Order: sequence, then C-alpha cells, then structure tokens
Amino acid sequence: MKKRSKVSVLVIVTILVILFILLRKPSKSLDNFKVTTGDKISVSEKIQPTKIPEQATSDFPALADSLNSKSNTIEQDLHIVSEILLTYRTNFQNKGNPIGSNAEITLSLTGKNKLGLVLISANNKAINESGELCDRWGTPYFFHAESGIKMKIQSAGPDKKMWTKDDIEFEP
Repeated sequence: MKKRSKVSVLVIVTILVILFILLRKPSKSLDNFKVTTGDKISVSEKIQPTKIPEQATSDFPALADSLNSKSNTIEQDLHIVSEILLTYRTNFQNKGNPIGSNAEITLSLTGKNKLGLVLISANNKAINESGELCDRWGTPYFFHAESGIKMKIQSAGPDKKMWTKDDIEFEP
C-alpha cells in the first residue's frame, strides 16, 4: 500500500472514531469541539487497529448516572438501561447481550467482562447491596434475553411486586 493510501485510511478511521464518540453523546454541544490542523502524522509500515481512546470509554458510565433520578420517569430509566445494553452489544458484537441473572448481567456491565469495559459504575446508586441493578423503587429489574440482540427489561413498578398490573416493561 502506498504511503498516501495509508494516510488516507488513517484519516478516515480517525474521522469515524470521532463521529462514533460524538453520536454516542447527543446531549453534548459541539461548541467546545476543537480540531487542530498542522499536526504531523506519522504512519508506520503496518497500520495498527484503531482503539477507542481511554478517555472516550471513561464516558460510558456517565450514561447511567441519571438512573432513578427524580427528574426522570421509569420509562426514561428503562430506556437508559436499554442503551447501556446496546452499548455492551456494540462492543461485544459476536457475543450479544450479557447473560445470567440480574447480578451476573450487572457484573458484566460494571467491567467484569472480557474487555474490562465499564458501562455502569459499580457504586452507581441503582445497584443494590446484592449487586443487582434496581428500579427507582429498589426492586431488581427482570431481564429476559429474547435473542442475542434483543433484551426485554421489566420493572416491578410502585407496588414492588413482579408480575402485577403496575409492572413496566421495555422491549426495544
């Protein structure tokens, strides 16, 4: 591959990584986004696979920071949990959803996974003493993997009893 082609590939990959990071954070403004031109780019003989910068992966737990906040509804909480699961699937494309009980799924989301990818902080207020991800009433969510890429999430609702009329389900 010619040197010019390598530089073109590197520039395209860099642009894609930046777009991925920006699109994952729709609530942030682009006002503070700065591009510095004139930086020297060196290309080695082998092009190394692109790795998402550590700074970008450290922003993933922020997605879960608003779980169970008074300014959200349970529907918004369920959507956030679904987004966290989507981010997990995106990073483990051949694996799909995390599997197991609520505590096992939560463990995977807190970084006990092959990549050590932390999608929700282990000390997040939505995680109980048993390591389970809970709804705003303190009841562990029920996760049902309908397929490798589809996960139904269910909250017990205000009565804190699963499988009653006030249960709230989210099915992407």
